[in-house]
Amino acid sequence: MGDLTIKREEIGTFIEGILNEFEVLAPVRKDGKFVFEEIRDRIDDIVLDYDTTILPPKKVFYPQHEIIYRYKIGENGFTKFTYEEDETKRLLLGVHPCDIIALVFLDKVFSREYKDPYYLPRRSIER
Repeated sequence: MGDLTIKREEIGTFIEGILNEFEVLAPVRKDGKFVFEEIRDRIDDIVLDYDTTILPPKKVFYPQHEIIYRYKIGENGFTKFTYEEDETKRLLLGVHPCDIIALVFLDKVFSREYKDPYYLPRRSIER
């Protein structure tokens, strides 16, 4: 299959190569702490040896706030607009193993009997 390891000095080249296809999120320093933010042309701002982030990377898949439905009030009452899935392809870079394990637990919770129609598409997990 070949070597799937990326050397530290090649990470910038790797990210530049996928920026057109993926929204890349990585840990960066912000106000003396660390956060996962979208990386566009800020490849040099990525910090892979961070301790913890203000919010965990699960915020990408399970945001604190989200729009579930939009509607408008017309002459005949409510007209409901359905939820539009976010089809953005995302790559999280530099996620700690403990956060990956937390995502696996969330996957199990949101894919049991009631399959969460908002979380699962973000994780690209079959409904």
